[in-house]
Amino acid sequence: MIRYRLNENTGHLMPNFPSFVTLLQIFGVGLLSVGIVVRWLVFKGISIGILKFGFIFEVMGIAVLLWVNLVLLVRFVLRLSKIGSISLYYQLRLIERQTHKALLDSLTANRKVGSKFIDVSKAHADFSKSSRRITVKIKKLADQTNEDLEKFAEMLSACLVGKNRSLIVLDYWLSEDNTEFIYLLDDIVEAKARQLKPRHITELKPANDFEITVEKGLTFSFLRSPQLLLVGNTNSSKSTFLKSMLAQVFMFNEDVDLTILDVKSEFSSWDFLPVGTILSDSEEILAYFEELLELVIKREKEIAKLSARDDITGATFVNFGKEMKMKLCIIEEYSAMLSSITDTKMRKRVQDLVLSIVSRSRSSGVYICICMQQPRSELLSTAIRSELLSTAIRDNLGVRICLSNGAITDELARMVFGETDNIDNHAPRFSGYIMTTDGQFSKPRRFWNINLHEHGLEKISTFKRAFLYGQRLRKKRK
Repeated sequence: MIRYRLNENTGHLMPNFPSFVTLLQIFGVGLLSVGIVVRWLVFKGISIGILKFGFIFEVMGIAVLLWVNLVLLVRFVLRLSKIGSISLYYQLRLIERQTHKALLDSLTANRKVGSKFIDVSKAHADFSKSSRRITVKIKKLADQTNEDLEKFAEMLSACLVGKNRSLIVLDYWLSEDNTEFIYLLDDIVEAKARQLKPRHITELKPANDFEITVEKGLTFSFLRSPQLLLVGNTNSSKSTFLKSMLAQVFMFNEDVDLTILDVKSEFSSWDFLPVGTILSDSEEILAYFEELLELVIKREKEIAKLSARDDITGATFVNFGKEMKMKLCIIEEYSAMLSSITDTKMRKRVQDLVLSIVSRSRSSGVYICICMQQPRSELLSTAIRSELLSTAIRDNLGVRICLSNGAITDELARMVFGETDNIDNHAPRFSGYIMTTDGQFSKPRRFWNINLHEHGLEKISTFKRAFLYGQRLRKKRK
């Protein structure tokens, strides 16, 4: 924190005191200067008796300066080794200066009534090698609120100019101890470098079971954020995302009981899947959801019994190994599925079942992935559109993803995330936004979809290889 004093004559804010390091440097220079002056006086023949004092002052001055600069050098080396680049080091320093200036200019500071002094927080910028993203931490002052956190997010994006002009605020949050505002920055130029372009489908094998990789350094877990909403208009690469996710599910170390509800026959050519994996008939779909809800209820009771047996609190299906396995239901085109059910009562029953399952199946290992396009009036009746994705269903979906075909409307963003903040309406094609409810990020975060086309992995045979690879892997582990 730096304290500034208001100059009543000029109206400018001036630092009240130099920094501690600057004071030490001034002190060292002062001692050295005194020693030099004493030597000069001795040289002029004024007094030889004070020579030893001049020598002492010089030594002390040099010692202070060496110590201060050694500390600064060590700090520089440690920070440089952490980030790995001199140019990046100076970029971070520039971010800190630009951020502090924005705080000062906007008077985002602590000023007591009637006081001439204003306290302005220092900014600290850091770089993560794993995610290749920059974070900026700002000390929260006594009178600052969460509103200040949100207001400064926009201001921070605007103040990053020059070399930092390609940086935008991706996300922001309050630290766990409520002492710091933390802002996550993203380089819109470098962002595409994080896009995954696998040469072989096995490169997508998850490092951890039940975890899906979205891009380099960005994953989500079914365990932490159960239930998934995937939305994207035509040519948004929604199918590519879904298929790459399925390929990763195929390669889990643990077996997954997969069901795909596919009324549009998008997966009818995947004949390598076990019989019964794909359902398309409306009556079959209703019966499946009825059975699925019964399974959720049954598992809840089983988990309660097993928890009592093993003396476990907060247990989920993973605590009991082979006794339970994950069930994943993919609803390919939720809107098409609902519109294919002509009977109003049956359609309402399906919606009620979906809501019941997504709201209570967190611990039971029964997960639903709802895929859909933006509902359009020319495709669906008003009645169906109004029922399509209720707030109750959306709020129980732990992962929400919206993919872009070159534009994301406010209507689409609001339907997926419940908000339009932080969403670029003109997001590039094959990019998207992801939001999770596990606290990983509080705002929708942009990412680039996995590119399966770069090395010709969009073929059916590719996903068959992933399926067979997973089967062989699990067979070896038995």
